[in-house]
Amino acid sequence: MQSITLRKQPKKVALLISVSLVILVLMSGLLWYYVSDASFGSKNPSQSSPTNSENDQSDTTTAESYIEAPIIDEPEISSDYPIESESYKIEQEDSRRYIITLYPGTDNSEDPNYNSEIRAQKNKAIRYLQERYGSVTNFSFEWNPENAENL
Repeated sequence: MQSITLRKQPKKVALLISVSLVILVLMSGLLWYYVSDASFGSKNPSQSSPTNSENDQSDTTTAESYIEAPIIDEPEISSDYPIESESYKIEQEDSRRYIITLYPGTDNSEDPNYNSEIRAQKNKAIRYLQERYGSVTNFSFEWNPENAENL
């Protein structure tokens, strides 16, 4: 009987369809956002295999190389270089070359969370540059700590 009621009220049917489409579009957008954000690290062209000298130094990150993070708000897209936040510092050598220093929450490279913190901060720095420039595929990066390049 309810279908009979809906046939008599086409405005309600149109409203129901419109609301359903809006919800579908919003859910699709959220899904795309989370999927693209989760796969962000795997698409990063700056990740390349280390050279022989980098292989020799990749396991030498110790507590001595830990850098204290400054307490700074997130940078604006139009901020001048160097760009600093609590997670990273970006210095621009030229229009396509950057030195990025990451500030891990722990100074112990043996801590099981160390690599995940470095990876998350690396993603934040790259995301900042993508928001600022659109694409970073032609950019080159120098990472501090050095093992961040391979994460």
